[in-house]
Amino acid sequence: TGGGAWSRQSSGTVVDLHSVSSVDGNTAWAVGTGGVILRTADGGSTWTPQPSGTTADLLAVHAVDAYTAWAAGRGGLVLLTRDGGANWLPISSGTTAALHGLSVNANTAWVVGEGGYRAKIRDKDYVPAPRIDSLSPTSGEEGARVVIEGSGFGKNQGESYAAFGIYRATEYLSWSDTRIEVKVPAGASGGVEVTVVTLVGVS
Repeated sequence: TGGGAWSRQSSGTVVDLHSVSSVDGNTAWAVGTGGVILRTADGGSTWTPQPSGTTADLLAVHAVDAYTAWAAGRGGLVLLTRDGGANWLPISSGTTAALHGLSVNANTAWVVGEGGYRAKIRDKDYVPAPRIDSLSPTSGEEGARVVIEGSGFGKNQGESYAAFGIYRATEYLSWSDTRIEVKVPAGASGGVEVTVVTLVGVS
């Protein structure tokens, strides 16, 4: 009715939603706090959550068509889907600044954020999820030095971290995209799983 009447819709979530973008009268995406992504294909009668692979707040979204959409948020995070949201791939933005605005044309996105940050991003800048290939040594006491080798850790640590079971490491000797040198945190005893957590995902 062109705004002559407005009807309330249920999103199915209680978290803050920060942005919405529609393709047409039926298909739209909404994004929000904690990495929440919702999609509707029936004009908003139902909203289906989608796995974003992140817990970072998403602050902007731009839908290109029924299959393609971009999202952006805190920590410089940019995500892209080309399969209707079944998979969201991380794209390198070149910053850790919070990104509040997003506009897309074809394979290129323009983003703006805190501190006056602005950038032009192409989907070739895909960022892989973190992966651990080896640990050395594979056992040790609290405070022992451990080298984690793999890929997708990020050039800089930023908000990323290594975890030993439920214990998050706090002392790092070095951090690169393929190698992390860290000390075993207090409390990490017995057999524990070592993971690397980034804005993109968990190893």
